[in-house]
Amino acid sequence: MGKQLRWGIFGTGHVSSEFVDSGLSYANLEEHKFYGVAARKLEDAKSFAEKHGIEKAFNSYEDLAGDPNIDIVYVGTVTSTHFRLGKIALESGKHVLMESRFCGSVSETKELLELAKQKNLFIMSSAWMRFLPSWEELRRELKSNLIGDVKQVLLTFGFDLTHPELNRIKEKRGESHLDIGITCVEFAGFVFNGEKPIKVVSTGHLNSDGDDDSTSTTLLYEGGRTATFLTHNLVKLPNDAFVIGTKGQITIHDFWCSTKITTSEGTTELPLPETTTTFPRGMNGLFFQCKEVYRCIQSGLIESPVMSHAEILIHAQIHESMRKQIGIRSPHNDQ
Repeated sequence: MGKQLRWGIFGTGHVSSEFVDSGLSYANLEEHKFYGVAARKLEDAKSFAEKHGIEKAFNSYEDLAGDPNIDIVYVGTVTSTHFRLGKIALESGKHVLMESRFCGSVSETKELLELAKQKNLFIMSSAWMRFLPSWEELRRELKSNLIGDVKQVLLTFGFDLTHPELNRIKEKRGESHLDIGITCVEFAGFVFNGEKPIKVVSTGHLNSDGDDDSTSTTLLYEGGRTATFLTHNLVKLPNDAFVIGTKGQITIHDFWCSTKITTSEGTTELPLPETTTTFPRGMNGLFFQCKEVYRCIQSGLIESPVMSHAEILIHAQIHESMRKQIGIRSPHNDQ
């Protein structure tokens, strides 16, 4: 039995709430413990701590990061703050789990990864879908060569985000490619083992804020392999993923929170843990990534082989290319 991992939470929005409620609710309490939370306003941190049973609310991010009782920080704030808050955590000697998307630009991503390496600290993007049983089953099927050589990945990911209950503020809503397109890039990288595409081709429709409400992107890989995905903020798309090889096809149903995978041999059901609380679909699968974080840190690793530093950087480069081609007016675009 390794040492208990004591968590600090940066941010008190819905993303942090989902992580606390569903990410660690089903984790082994001998391995994980919530200790502290910090926000821009102390009253928000106190309210969050009381609601989620967290021991301590901090007056600032710096105070939380400086507490010796905390081992790792989960950064659940908006993307524009990730670089600054990630640096605060790392420079205070804390491991980091960073909510997707990792940072605002390629240069920020490089600097944060290098800092973690210098400090010999674990850091990972919160790619929780990669640790779901359905994605693990997909990995096994691909290794078995059931469908031969993979030549094409097809997927769509879209929801109607115009509902009045949903926040349409630019910084919080996010662009289509940034808010939900991240998961599509992660899926392609998962299938193609973190390989960097040789070309990125992307286009989309911009709204009045200069953000993209829909995108169409193709990633070209060596050997005639392609991944194509659509994202949308205005309509719900089928949200299934298809992995097509020279000998067959694998379908991942509702790929982002999948509990079902279909091959030529039939359909396999891979349910997520039963919950006593109603979470958004799939969110009760968040704890699988917490198990991986614990395993890596106990093993002395500073990166997960399932979501390596190299692949985190590749994803940043893909998103940078997408933004420039679509014409998004982002303050994070690298020059």
